[in-house]
Amino acid sequence: MYHPLIEDISNLSIEAANLKMSELQKKLQIAYRTGNMDLMNQLQMVIAMYQDHINTKTAEQMKEINNRNQGPDDKIDIS
Repeated sequence: MYHPLIEDISNLSIEAANLKMSELQKKLQIAYRTGNMDLMNQLQMVIAMYQDHINTKTAEQMKEINNRNQGPDDKIDIS
């Protein structure tokens, strides 16, 4: 689920998304301490959005690495 008030994060790098998630998790800790349930729910939704973005970017990088490693050198010539 994506938060409607958050700008497009599709261009963020994994590192930038991780930094933003760290900031959000600190804010979530404050919300837990104060008992603000509405804020906790909103922050959890945004954190999940950033985590999903990180997972997608990581999967894309892994797929790219696997595609680079599958070249003609990987085939065995049995003739």
